Amino acid sequence: MSATASAGRKQMAQGEEALKTSMFKWSPDYISAAHAFGKAATSFKVAREFDLCVNACERAAQAHAKAGSDLGAAKCWEQAGDVLLQKSKDNSTKIEDTVNDAERAAGFYGQACLLYREAADNGKAASCLNNKARALSEAAENLPRDNKRREELLNQALEGFLSSCEIMEMCGRLAFSVDTFRHTLNFVVKLERWKDAIMVMKKMIPVYESLKQSGGLYKLRLSMVIINLRRNDAIAARNSFREGFDDAGYLRSDECAAAEDLLNAWEKEDIEAIQGVLKRQVFHFLERQISIVAHHLDPFTVGDNSSYAPPKATPAQQAPVAAKIAQDPPAAPPMASNDGGKESLFAKKAAEPVAASSEPVKSQVEETGVVAKAEPVTVAEQDTSAVSKAKEEDDDPLADFEEEEDLDFLR
Repeated sequence: MSATASAGRKQMAQGEEALKTSMFKWSPDYISAAHAFGKAATSFKVAREFDLCVNACERAAQAHAKAGSDLGAAKCWEQAGDVLLQKSKDNSTKIEDTVNDAERAAGFYGQACLLYREAADNGKAASCLNNKARALSEAAENLPRDNKRREELLNQALEGFLSSCEIMEMCGRLAFSVDTFRHTLNFVVKLERWKDAIMVMKKMIPVYESLKQSGGLYKLRLSMVIINLRRNDAIAARNSFREGFDDAGYLRSDECAAAEDLLNAWEKEDIEAIQGVLKRQVFHFLERQISIVAHHLDPFTVGDNSSYAPPKATPAQQAPVAAKIAQDPPAAPPMASNDGGKESLFAKKAAEPVAASSEPVKSQVEETGVVAKAEPVTVAEQDTSAVSKAKEEDDDPLADFEEEEDLDFLR
């Protein structure tokens, strides 16, 4: 054990002694105890005894709270969070231990933020929320994508960033909120959370308008067009592009021209034109993560899901038309039967529609003056016509009468 750590233990003992009561000491001396615990925390931090340092900071914060010093307690809680983050960075621990330390540090930062708000120090409160969000975001990035805790930590980190920006806006420190907004935007875009990115940029627009930073505002509108195209929502991208038409400076800017050319090429699905627009220098001046997304835009591989890809047909998946016809050949005509009675019966029924349709064909020839090509007559149809003609002759009563007269004459 080093001499610094030994000094820290002695100081912790002095703090515990200050909290004791006796016959002549009726109440604990919280101020002396807080001072002793604070010195012990510093000694443990120098000796790199991080667990002991965090414990000393907690005892000091509790002593300051008992003494009625909210500002002193907030500083101790903030120091405890910083020590935990330093511990996770310096020591090569497991991922679970790192995440647990980050969550614990986030809790310390949250308590410090509340105490700073009560002490009317909004700048420090926003800084604590920002540190809390950074700790949670770094812990979430270490977890695999299929981990349930990852999504919870990311949501908490996003809430922390946005709350920090809101506090800065409330206290009128808009210039300090810009950096936090930019960090939040890069954070959500890196995680491919496009809806959250649109929400963050909508919150940033009034800030830039209040600060009259036209350059940042025009870049922000172009960034909204890029993110909406990445979501495969061309209508929302066009609406985002038109929102700034009331600003004459925006209409004359390079960002407006680049956004219009990009939208026109996107609607035409002209990949070469899109790549030509994205090579302009204006896209290099955007936020780092926005610029990365812009240079990977493709109308055929976009969507809310980053792994989205449209299905592509291959020759192996689609059989040619000739092969399909060969697989399903047309039905062959029925074979002629040797049975004359059955053949004549079926042939007679099949010939009736042809006779009925002869008049419309004739009228059509008279109207158009074009003679239709005669279709070949099959053997079955010839037999049918012969049989039907013979049957008509058999059914004719005049033919029977003439035969009887001939017989009488011969007699």
